[in-house]
Amino acid sequence: MSGSKDCLYETEREINLIDMVFYLFRHWRSLTAAVLTGVLLGGGICVFKAEVVEMTPEQAVLAGTYEAPPETQIRMSQGSLYRRLYEKQAEYLRESFIMQMDANRVYTGTVEYYLSAGNDTRLLSEKLKNILNDHELILELRDIIGVEKELQYIQELLGCQIETNDSAVDGEIQETHKDAVITYRVSFGDKNVCDAILQAIERRVEFLADEYQADYEVSRFEIINDGIELTADQNIKTMQKTGVDNANAYITNYVRLENEFSANLWDWAYYNIFYLEMDTTGIEDYNVGSKVPVSLKSILKWIIIGIVLTLGVWGGCLVIKYLLNKSVKTTEELKEMYEIPLLANITFSEPEKNRVDRMLKAWLVKHRMSTDSLNYVKMMIASLGIKKIAVSGVSENTGKQFGELLEIEDVELNLVNGFLHQNSESLRAALDLDGEILVVEKGKTLHQEIKRELDVCRIQNIKVLGFIAVEV
Repeated sequence: MSGSKDCLYETEREINLIDMVFYLFRHWRSLTAAVLTGVLLGGGICVFKAEVVEMTPEQAVLAGTYEAPPETQIRMSQGSLYRRLYEKQAEYLRESFIMQMDANRVYTGTVEYYLSAGNDTRLLSEKLKNILNDHELILELRDIIGVEKELQYIQELLGCQIETNDSAVDGEIQETHKDAVITYRVSFGDKNVCDAILQAIERRVEFLADEYQADYEVSRFEIINDGIELTADQNIKTMQKTGVDNANAYITNYVRLENEFSANLWDWAYYNIFYLEMDTTGIEDYNVGSKVPVSLKSILKWIIIGIVLTLGVWGGCLVIKYLLNKSVKTTEELKEMYEIPLLANITFSEPEKNRVDRMLKAWLVKHRMSTDSLNYVKMMIASLGIKKIAVSGVSENTGKQFGELLEIEDVELNLVNGFLHQNSESLRAALDLDGEILVVEKGKTLHQEIKRELDVCRIQNIKVLGFIAVEV
């Protein structure tokens, strides 16, 4: 190797910080993506850190953010129906005079009327019976009792029964009612109230009977029995038992159905609002699902944190990639690691189309060794005074450009794709040549390849004339 000392390529390489910085900047597209990712990450952290106003189940239902499953809504519909039936039955048990009576001590007042009106007996009997549905009479009876209850509770204290006597007319099948007995019945727990109600009914019946005299042939209308007695009423006992049984059945059913979904607070809120029509006044006034606003300072802080985190990951990955890359990165490495002349430093890369890339390349040129022209390379090779030279390390990217070097007068250049140690035929041919020039592509040619090539050349006594560093 031209009498030089052994190569110093086993020494430890130093990291060129400037070259590493430019290496990072050349990846400006991924840098931009990292910054944008950092902004998104910071924004996501802001959303996550923002304190959400806790929504009650009722608020979630009203906001439409929660809806019970369809199968649960079926049970809700059934449960609400049974609950309403129970509430009505409970109200009836609480308000009804019949349900509140002592069935073993009931004052029952009765008054019987005999009516005879020929063919009009049936019609008049029904009209007289219907006075128990008269609104004015029911209001009068409520005033007598002295309570403000629904009129239905007054009506169930009253009863009327009609017994008619039939006779045939001219032997035909048609039956005609000749006379009837109309019995009015009043039940109450207080004797005086029962008597007052009975008298009010009598007054109303007799008043209407007098009015009917002008329109119907009433031949006879009179009281045949009138009185009040204290009895144990089995019918009232039956009614009370039926009322309690119905209430128990309703409450059992709705409790069973509600137990299937009441443990879920959201289902329970949905049930109360949409099926039990819960009063939601006040709940709707809340800002449902809102979040506590994040200050601008906090937003900027988290965005900066997000950018720093993503840049740290981005930079760390590229630095590791840079350090693990065993290729030749700068011409300084060649001069420092190997005692072989650097014949030329040339550039074969295409002009940068992007403005950012052009700026980076311009800055990089200021901090690196200036490149040489091909004419200079030709002159340098010609000045070596060697006629037959192998040019190894040529790749597809540099093969066309190095083709121009073949035009050097009085010098025979043999381009070798790759290195001699990678091709036995090229190595055999190089033994008959006067020397070898190594082409090193920055960022691609590995130090291991150079070391192996130099070892082979030393073993085969092939003179290494120098390096040509190529920027691709």
